[in-house]
Amino acid sequence: MKHEEDRIHIAILAYLEWALPTKATPAWHTPNGGARDARSGAKMKKLGARAGFPDLAFIHKGKFYALEVKAKIGKQRANQLWWEVEINNAGGFYEVVRSVDDAKVALQKWGIVEQKIAGK
Repeated sequence: MKHEEDRIHIAILAYLEWALPTKATPAWHTPNGGARDARSGAKMKKLGARAGFPDLAFIHKGKFYALEVKAKIGKQRANQLWWEVEINNAGGFYEVVRSVDDAKVALQKWGIVEQKIAGK
């Protein structure tokens, strides 16, 4: 399942690089997860890695936006749900996405990109 999620993640990042307005920051990924040996994991923790932080984030017009990428059957872990609540409570925006289309819908919902109306 992780390989499927990686493919979705890469496709969404490519979409964000194309779709985000020039005044938005580039979308970024904070590599907090993944398999590591104990020494590397301890170093990442000392450097500030935080479990559950969203997969992709960006800033637009002074607001923080986060996308948690999941495969079709993936579920949020408790620490990911915690980040969702904290980001939303701080006035940011958080969405779980499972495809490029989901990311497009999130950006439209947030008013970052306009929704294309068929025939117009």
